[in-house]
Amino acid sequence: IAFISTNLRRDDGRLLARYRDKEAAYLGYLDDYAFLVWGLIELYQTTLKPTYLKLALDLSKDMLKYFWDETSGGFFLYGNDAKSLISRPKEIYDGATPSGNSVAAVNLIKLARLTGNPEFEEKNQQQLKAFGGSVAKSPSGHSHFLMAVWLNHTAGTDITIVGNRQASDTQQLLFVINNKFNPEAIITLKPLQPEENNLAQLAPSIQNKHAIDGKATVHVCKDYSCHQPVNDPRKLAQLL
Repeated sequence: IAFISTNLRRDDGRLLARYRDKEAAYLGYLDDYAFLVWGLIELYQTTLKPTYLKLALDLSKDMLKYFWDETSGGFFLYGNDAKSLISRPKEIYDGATPSGNSVAAVNLIKLARLTGNPEFEEKNQQQLKAFGGSVAKSPSGHSHFLMAVWLNHTAGTDITIVGNRQASDTQQLLFVINNKFNPEAIITLKPLQPEENNLAQLAPSIQNKHAIDGKATVHVCKDYSCHQPVNDPRKLAQLL
């Protein structure tokens, strides 16, 4: 990620497609943005380091800026700053490698739930509507896009840990969370020290979540309803 950020982004943040002999060139395509954001979301969910989430948000905003179809919804393969072409195609078929539109659809849902950004939610709904007909005609050819459809119809589970990332009590709670298959879950971590809590600017909803008795605490919310926060791993396991 550090290499890409240093060598494959212009000063204005525009992602470039290739690096060779110390030279970066060619404007990035939709797939470059969508797949990189996908990786960054997974990195954030694994490490809970806000740096990855911030970069995912920045790139997603640029993706909307350069590739979004304001008329019909969905993303073009080429950016609006590319050389003039006869047409700007949109790819939605998921073969051995999923399409950029399918990956972007899943990304937007997850980022909307992580940050509460209404623009991501709005664009996600427009994207589902734009491609819903094609997906319904051939579901097996749009397997990754179907994950976005499923997430859209499934009440998300928002899990916020308030604690120090490396502390043993936080790690015990994370072990319980990661030990269960919960694909609709979104995990965030709010550090106990306010000066370390850069995430609050990216995900304002965590500001009202606090630790109990100074111990690492988990807040679990589903379908806009929150359970009582817990800091006992056994109680968390039962809750999940």
